[in-house]
Amino acid sequence: MDELEITSRGVGSTELTVPNPTSEPQRARNRRVELNLVSSPIPPPPGERNPWHLPEVSSVEVLRVRYDKPRDYYLGKERQQARESVEIMVRTVGEFPVRTLSPALFIGDIPIIEYAVAGPNLYRFYAFNFKNLPEGAPISLGWPQFPERKIRTRFRYQIRGGPFVS
Repeated sequence: MDELEITSRGVGSTELTVPNPTSEPQRARNRRVELNLVSSPIPPPPGERNPWHLPEVSSVEVLRVRYDKPRDYYLGKERQQARESVEIMVRTVGEFPVRTLSPALFIGDIPIIEYAVAGPNLYRFYAFNFKNLPEGAPISLGWPQFPERKIRTRFRYQIRGGPFVS
């Protein structure tokens, strides 16, 4: 929920929800507080870019990679090491927004949150626990905190060749 709409009617306001109530249910409506919750995001002020906007994905390349030295990553708060991963190169038509929260790449419903900028509009996502990623699953871009808002791309998860040594 991104927005809370409060309308002053009924108890404690100058306007009753049901003017001139004639029954107990109508009087009860005047005693209760009603909140209308709106699930649409709050629009940005005119002239400002929407901070939740993510650029369109123009290409995806999925490669299985083996590392000479183990790579560190975190699973929750626990530090892990991996000698292999799947690297997913994602090219977009624009940059990711700069903000405290980072976007995620979704393979089906599984978020991949570790990534590095590999060039202009090019991002390298690292899937260290790649064995549970479903082959052929749709690839989406979104925010890990709001998986229901992810934007599906035209691409599917398919590993090409490998493992390549990095």
